[in-house]
Amino acid sequence: MMNEIIHVEIPRVFERLKEPARYKLYYGGRGGGKSWAFAQALILISLEKPIRVLCSREFQQSIKESVYQLLVDTIQKFGKSHLFKITDNEINGINGSNFFFKGMARNLSSMKSLEGVDIVWVEEAQSISQKSIEFLIPTIRKKNSELWFSWNPDEPTDAIERLKDSLLNSVEEKSIIQKITWRDNPWFPDVLNSERIRCRKDSPSQYQHIWEGDFVTYGYFFEIERLLEDKKPLKIPEYISSVYITMDTTMKGGIDKDGTAVCFWGVDLYENPNLLYFLDWDLVEFEGSMIIDWVPEVLRLGEEWSRKTKALNGFLDMYVEDKAAGTIVIQDSIRKQYKVRAIDSKLTSLGKDRRCLLISDVIQNRQVKIVETAFYKVKMFRNASANHLIRQLTSFQLSDKAADKRQDDLLDAFAYGVALGLKDAIVDV
Repeated sequence: MMNEIIHVEIPRVFERLKEPARYKLYYGGRGGGKSWAFAQALILISLEKPIRVLCSREFQQSIKESVYQLLVDTIQKFGKSHLFKITDNEINGINGSNFFFKGMARNLSSMKSLEGVDIVWVEEAQSISQKSIEFLIPTIRKKNSELWFSWNPDEPTDAIERLKDSLLNSVEEKSIIQKITWRDNPWFPDVLNSERIRCRKDSPSQYQHIWEGDFVTYGYFFEIERLLEDKKPLKIPEYISSVYITMDTTMKGGIDKDGTAVCFWGVDLYENPNLLYFLDWDLVEFEGSMIIDWVPEVLRLGEEWSRKTKALNGFLDMYVEDKAAGTIVIQDSIRKQYKVRAIDSKLTSLGKDRRCLLISDVIQNRQVKIVETAFYKVKMFRNASANHLIRQLTSFQLSDKAADKRQDDLLDAFAYGVALGLKDAIVDV
């Protein structure tokens, strides 16, 4: 039964995936079909012989962030569900093949016994750390074992780019290294092609990176038009499922130091699960002790937004950066049993550029929408009356040498909010 013939058409650029090679690196822009090709190749191999496959990435909070569903869909597409036992966190073939899923950043200490792994597939390899690569290579040491990497390039200094360059200059181990673009996908869908053409027209600065697989170019990053609908902000949504808040607190405190920013978010997991509403924002100059006094008012506004939007699950929590004044806010809030949580350190430690790169695809795909209250809001801050959210978003640049001279507290709170709402599984109620 496992040897039944399956007729599968694989684009020519992926035909070498079945060749033996220690390293297989496929990289490039959106729409090239890298993930689908990897999934198909691995399922086909697992049907031919029993293999053990680790599907990994640097950060994986839950199984939903892995390639688990992609593999399940591939099995169903092949009509081979009867040959696999699919559990909540593993996929097992009746011939002994096994697929399991782990994020590396959190699990290195518990991933010591991987000698029996035949293939590792690292998805979104642009995010893998040098530490993880240095752990992975000697740990996966079974005879004829392979390391597969797929990614959309970010910067030439990324750890995966250094590995790629070293393999290109090495003759000691066989490696297959292939750049992929949308042109290599014979089934490139019309809907994606429309997105590609629009991006080339509206966002030429990002087009080469997103669609052609080039490195990020340094220019102004966020385009406000992506947050609008027909060049206008949305009305306040009448019904959503939940509301949450993100807070970026001052690092130093006091007048003329960092500001403290809050952003209010709405999630609709039922009607529009891939859409995040940006409801409102605020920006203040407070000392640490004054921020603590301000927290109840911010939480009250969160509850008020849940009533305005008839949020089915109400107000969830306020997520606070666990640094400097934020640590004090979290500790005090826990003591007072407020709805406050710390933002995961894996997200806060990424750095501003990395966080903005993390959320860039959902902004590009228009999955974040700003409502009228946030778009038309003007507030006095540092003797300037403006919409400071729009000002900070539109002035952000990658690798900005003058970043320390810019106000970016709202930018940080915004990036945290988008990452938590669309890049994480925390808003899962």
